[in-house]
Amino acid sequence: MEEGTMTDRPSTRVADTLCQFDDGDLLYVSYDTHATNYESFKLYTGIGAQMEEKAILALYRYRDGGTTKIETSEGVFFTPQRVFPTNQPQIPTWTRGGIEEVLTYLDPQDYDIVEMPEGTVSITKR
Repeated sequence: MEEGTMTDRPSTRVADTLCQFDDGDLLYVSYDTHATNYESFKLYTGIGAQMEEKAILALYRYRDGGTTKIETSEGVFFTPQRVFPTNQPQIPTWTRGGIEEVLTYLDPQDYDIVEMPEGTVSITKR
């Protein structure tokens, strides 16, 4: 059995978050449903079939229903929880070099997302 998994079942990756930058590039986060830790999370940026995986340096998942902070060498992705209604706007951000960029949430169900075992990702709108 692979360490960090609940069973010896094959990896099943699912979309956690899909967002878009102002320039049209996408930010995609996925995880393995069989993993018992956060090491299965992956973060990709890019467009369409040219998504590039970013090494995750640290990942924090808060207990409020899903607020997530992911640190990479290129920037920090922050997405507030979306489970419980709040008075605060729920805006995902990407911070690089002290500059914060607001992202737009996209519904992963509106896209065909293919993650290959070798680590490549292709995302196309349905």
